[in-house]
Amino acid sequence: MSTEIVIDLTTPTEQRQPVPSIFREPFIAVLLGIILPLACLACDPIIFSRGVTQPILGPYRMLCYKYIAISMLSLIAWLISRQWPSLFTGLLLGGCVFAMLLGMVILPISFVGLMVFIGIFGFSPFLTAATFWHCAMHARERAGSGFRRGVAVTAFSLFLAVPPSTQAAVCYLTDNLLTEMTTGSDQTAEQAIGRLKLLEPLLDTDQLVWQYRRTESVLAREQLAQAHRLQLLGPLLDKDQLLWGQRRTGSVLARERLAHAYKALTGKNIELRMYD
Repeated sequence: MSTEIVIDLTTPTEQRQPVPSIFREPFIAVLLGIILPLACLACDPIIFSRGVTQPILGPYRMLCYKYIAISMLSLIAWLISRQWPSLFTGLLLGGCVFAMLLGMVILPISFVGLMVFIGIFGFSPFLTAATFWHCAMHARERAGSGFRRGVAVTAFSLFLAVPPSTQAAVCYLTDNLLTEMTTGSDQTAEQAIGRLKLLEPLLDTDQLVWQYRRTESVLAREQLAQAHRLQLLGPLLDKDQLLWGQRRTGSVLARERLAHAYKALTGKNIELRMYD
């Protein structure tokens, strides 16, 4: 009589142990997912902030800031609560995707920056992406058989959709308010500045700087046209008519209002922001 011995090398799902990862440790997660990105933003010389040259992602700064804020808040909430794992799986995966894409966009600059050592910080988004990935997998494992794929997909989709949607809405409102401020009466301009202050946490004040530059070019064209007309009419011109040049044209008034609004929102001189 022979005895058959069968060895089952598979491990039941409920008995599997999650693969340990240093990225799941709360201290490491906070260090690489929150502190390191904030430090890089504070010392940023070229990506979002103006340094020796124009920022690479300057026009997308507020959009990226929104993604960064949602990512960090999601990570903090997950580390504190450890609840709703399906929801946080989607949100943390969104943070992982954003950090990875950001790292890939700035990768060429990071390689160039290695020559002055500071470029090494350009690789930090990949560490942040790894942190979010492992935390998302931890949330997935914690959900176990109760994982809800629909909740995770919805959370991931909202993560991707909410920042650009809110940014588009803010840009639309800002453009309308700038139009009211530069073309309306003094009272309308003050009201527009007040509404801009309400949008300040979401507002990219560089929109005022860009509008200020466009207005400057309009003013230059007006001045050239005026000079041409004066040259043609010089022999017949009543010199007292030159006093009209001291009055504020629409472009000058718009520039004054834009400078005033920028000062009210940031406390800084718009001329210094243009050339810093």
